[in-house]
Amino acid sequence: MGVCLIVFTLFGDYSYGLKFQRCVKEVKEIAMNAPIKIIVKNQEGNKLVFQVKRDVKLRKVLNLYCEKQVLQYGTVNFLINGERFDHDLTPNEVKLEEGDEIDALLPANGGGHPS
Repeated sequence: MGVCLIVFTLFGDYSYGLKFQRCVKEVKEIAMNAPIKIIVKNQEGNKLVFQVKRDVKLRKVLNLYCEKQVLQYGTVNFLINGERFDHDLTPNEVKLEEGDEIDALLPANGGGHPS
C-alpha cells in the first residue's frame, strides 16, 4: 500500500472529503495488519516476546512458546485478562494490542495430604 497524501486546493476542489475518507480507511487497514508484539508470561513472571502479524492464529504463538519452554502444548493454560480464549482466534479477533500479555499457567500438581 502506498502512502496516503491529501492535497487541498484553493480552487474549488471539493473532492478532498472523499480522498480523506479513503486515506483514513487505508491507514486503518495498514494499522490493523501491522505486526504487534505479544508477551507471554509464566507464573514466575518470566516473559517471552513474540512479534506476530495480526491475522496469525494465536495457537501458532502458543505452540512456539511451549517449544521454547520445553512444555507440552496441552499441559499449559493460557489466559488473557484472567480468562480462557479460543486459540484458533487471531490477535485482532481477541482485541490484543501492542504489548498485551498472555498468561501461561501450568496446572498445580499434588496438594494431597501425606500419609
